[in-house]
Amino acid sequence: MLKVIARRLLFAIPLLWVVATISFFLVSFIPGDPAQTILGESATAADIAKLRHQLGLDQPLLVQYVVWLDQIVRGDFGTSIILNVSTWDAIAPCIPITTTIAVLATLFAFLIGITLGTLAVVRGGLIDRLVRVWAGISNAIPNFWLAVLLVLIFALKLGWFPAVNWVPFSTSPVEWAKSWILPVTAVSLMGSATVARQARAALLTTLSRDYVRTLLAAGVSRRSVLFKHALRNAAAPVLTVLGFQ
Repeated sequence: MLKVIARRLLFAIPLLWVVATISFFLVSFIPGDPAQTILGESATAADIAKLRHQLGLDQPLLVQYVVWLDQIVRGDFGTSIILNVSTWDAIAPCIPITTTIAVLATLFAFLIGITLGTLAVVRGGLIDRLVRVWAGISNAIPNFWLAVLLVLIFALKLGWFPAVNWVPFSTSPVEWAKSWILPVTAVSLMGSATVARQARAALLTTLSRDYVRTLLAAGVSRRSVLFKHALRNAAAPVLTVLGFQ
């Protein structure tokens, strides 16, 4: 297992380099001049040329790429041309919030998805059809559209949750919890639908195995077979899908 993880991590290094390189050259084709953006429309041509020289924008594109790549390797991600602060200083306050949303969304996607997928298999019939319809609709809804819709209804119309505000836990645990509900719901919905579909398929496959029929024939209750054996063996594909999410 550790060897597999190590190989994947090593493979990620050239992959990140390829993605970063493509991104660099794509950005270079975007219309507009960063120096002009920084100085504003009223800047003189001399001021723009001076700033372009300071930023290295007057160098050939390949030279800019080598300098940029060297800075990236050393952990220097430059300065934001909008905020005029270090890139790290700009994104650092957002990292704990983003990480919390990602962790909570993954947790809720797993819990909701595995619960609905199990219910679809155990109950069958109408419940199974409803879960499949819900999963299909949820997979078709873009997260960003759902986020806007949730804000419009539950933040602006009803006023139940904050639209953009984030409250630290030390200030108010209740307000802190309320600030996560809308973003976590928007992010986790599609993931939970995918997990539910995968859990349903994996459980149906597992319950059709010979060892399950043997356990049932030996008198083991269906509930025990489901929760002690089937769910455990069906967890691998579910966790794989969750990892991609």
